Amino acid sequence: DWHDFSVTPGLPATQLEDAVVARVAAARNATAAQVLVAWAWRHGVPINPRSMNPSHMRDNIAAIALADQLTDADMAALSSRPNPTCAQDGWYECPTFGPK
Repeated sequence: DWHDFSVTPGLPATQLEDAVVARVAAARNATAAQVLVAWAWRHGVPINPRSMNPSHMRDNIAAIALADQLTDADMAALSSRPNPTCAQDGWYECPTFGPK
């Protein structure tokens, strides 16, 4: 995550520090990064979590398996988080994954 949202009151500096992400990660014995990759994967969003670090590569592969373990409640909670990228970058596509 190359964006730093520390200047936005009430939001974590990065999505990796988001309280909802941390709660889901703890419940699934996963990292915050794995939860975010799994969430995107479940939505069919193309992802490319690149790394030269073998440990991170294993974590990225495990995130795909985690996608099947996320409950509907997990997905709803993750999808309901604010997306500060949309507010900062007018060109950024901001799909709505949550309930309509």
